[in-house]
Amino acid sequence: YDENGNETEWISQVWDELNWINNYRWIHTFDGNGYQTEWISQQWDGSDWLNQTQAIITWEANGNLIQFLVNDWIASAWVGFRREISTDDANGNRTEHRYEKWDGENWINDSQWFYTYDANGNESEIRYQKWDGENWVGNYQGFSTFDANGKLTVKQYQTWDGANWVNDDRYLHTYDANGNETEYQRQ
Repeated sequence: YDENGNETEWISQVWDELNWINNYRWIHTFDGNGYQTEWISQQWDGSDWLNQTQAIITWEANGNLIQFLVNDWIASAWVGFRREISTDDANGNRTEHRYEKWDGENWINDSQWFYTYDANGNESEIRYQKWDGENWVGNYQGFSTFDANGKLTVKQYQTWDGANWVNDDRYLHTYDANGNETEYQRQ
């Protein structure tokens, strides 16, 4: 642990019926605000720790995620594997989260999420799209309705059938005068 109580190293061992043997190790790095900025996973080969995966994490000053980059250790170097990029609005609400894959030369689109909020900051809409190699294609979306107290009353999901949005699961929530959920119904 570091001086702020953040776990900086974690080791997993297995019992071989005689001894505890190293298995995996995770090394964590934190910035001055306590946000994790990197982790590295390593596997024990019997005499040394070998790099496996690395994540580099970038944060805004307010603690919102900007980028999560995952690299694999290949031929003595870190090589890109996956990248997640987030965008937030002025209120700190996540509005977009995009996934990309490394193809050996470039980051290529994979999927993305979009989020919309009502005037009270409740997440009212979520959309998921996949990259088909040329265009973003709708795949899934959800709409939420809230009561005057900010309690979720309806959550409606839809899937894309290639031509139209088709209603999928719908969830209804009912509350008593104290705000306790009294009924949950899936339609």
